[in-house]
Amino acid sequence: MAPITASLLALLASTGVADETGKRRALMRSIGSVEEHVHVKAKADEEVGGHQDANGFAYQCRPPLNQNSGDAWVGTPLVSRFHQTLETFDPSIAALGDRLVKAADASEAAQPCGSFFNFGDYTWCNRAMPAESEYAKRNAYGGNFCNFTGSPASPALLDLGEVTKARAENNGQYVGLSYGIEETDPWSELMSNMFFVRTRLFDCYINSTVGPMFTDMHGTKERKAPCEGRHCYTVGYEANRVCLDRQQKEEEGRKFEPLSASLSGRPPLSAFVKLDVEGSEWAVLEDLINSPEDIDRIRSLDMEVHLPYNTNNGISMERRVEIMEGLAKKFAVTGSQIEPLHQNINREYEKAKETNPDFKRKAYALYTSQGMPLELYTISFVNRRLLKGDDTSGREGAI
Repeated sequence: MAPITASLLALLASTGVADETGKRRALMRSIGSVEEHVHVKAKADEEVGGHQDANGFAYQCRPPLNQNSGDAWVGTPLVSRFHQTLETFDPSIAALGDRLVKAADASEAAQPCGSFFNFGDYTWCNRAMPAESEYAKRNAYGGNFCNFTGSPASPALLDLGEVTKARAENNGQYVGLSYGIEETDPWSELMSNMFFVRTRLFDCYINSTVGPMFTDMHGTKERKAPCEGRHCYTVGYEANRVCLDRQQKEEEGRKFEPLSASLSGRPPLSAFVKLDVEGSEWAVLEDLINSPEDIDRIRSLDMEVHLPYNTNNGISMERRVEIMEGLAKKFAVTGSQIEPLHQNINREYEKAKETNPDFKRKAYALYTSQGMPLELYTISFVNRRLLKGDDTSGREGAI
């Protein structure tokens, strides 16, 4: 799931429509230097940044959230301060965009999770994650560790030390399912190196000779001799030349399987899932929100949303918005890319206005009432059961 980089932002800003032909983006997030973990060997002079979301929920993040990267942020997107004028404006389209912003409300996860890990496209509720490896504690990927510090209605905080102690070490009871693989897949690398989670990778479109789908990036690594950097898997993974679809089928030499096939038979709360399938997610997500059994098996769900992609599949834009609203009811949102995405695009718009006060942006396929795009963004969810402390399942027995 490639982050939205400056190049992609420029593309969105100039065209107003996500580029269907550029589906397989190779631009990946550059990795920063190793920094100490927020709660391990923290130095007094390490920089900490405050973050307040749209509902007044406060977080302290170390290091501070990057204001220019376009990476996902923890919490509910605060987007009321961003506005741009479009060449044409359709209130019915804007209403759909506003509903998507509302469906990204992360209030319910803030206090029950207590702390979060933020990297690139993903925002993870630490309470949902297995016990950390030393690699994770060093923060070798240069992510952000964000602690919830209070809200107007809920000032009480969790004992994060006790929550950390309660996180179960992974001994094979969890699996990571990653759909949509570039020449690197940071999501599965993080799962392997930070939490020792074995991952299953799925992609039938990528044409390359490098990356985890084509090269053994695990080798002889193991817990006693783990990875120290990128492009490496401490725990073995499984590469499958299979794509995601509502039905199991073979078409034009490619194999397709539903998400339910990989979840079938798994214990509750035992699967971490990532979807970045360029618009092929909608039928699969429609089935997921109607399957309590499959929802119960998923601990966390990270996805890149492609609203205008693959629109010939019979699922309308309004139905896609309904599906996102359904996911937000079945799971709890932990964070999204909406606010930093809008911040970056609004910054470009303001620069254009400096040279041309009458500048108007070409209309997007989907936008909010403030003219801000919601065609392509990332969002993360956690299973609601975990917020209630119901985490007895998924810990017993390996599959």
